[in-house]
Amino acid sequence: MATYTEMNGTEWKICAIRSAESLVGNLGKLRYFIVLIICFCAVISIVVIILFARNITMPLEQLSVLMDKVTQDECFQGQFQYPYKDEVGKLAKSFNFMIIKINQLIVELNENIEELKVEKDNVQAVQKQKRKAELKALQAQINPHFLLTH
Repeated sequence: MATYTEMNGTEWKICAIRSAESLVGNLGKLRYFIVLIICFCAVISIVVIILFARNITMPLEQLSVLMDKVTQDECFQGQFQYPYKDEVGKLAKSFNFMIIKINQLIVELNENIEELKVEKDNVQAVQKQKRKAELKALQAQINPHFLLTH
């Protein structure tokens, strides 16, 4: 391959001759370098994608583990702390609200159970007094009041 240029102000022409092998050899090196850069960028991209995906899925896995603990152990004491207000943050807020509400309902249920136990005891006491009164009434009917027993 030959190229030439003319020099300004003179009639001189500068010619350059290069072989095709040297041009193609440089292209081969350039191709190798481009493939190497593409592979490097692909590896970096994969690592970034894995880290990004893990950053997203880790809080969801933690929330899932806490939910499993709550459902299996029926222990409604855990809270899921998540500082961001994205979708996972909304899930965390809803989960925490649900846990608080369940705890409130459990407390109310226990209070109602205690009230029912007290009411049951009162009803049993009233029924016992009623039976005693009925027995006294029956005894009064059996023992005539005009007979004196000494």
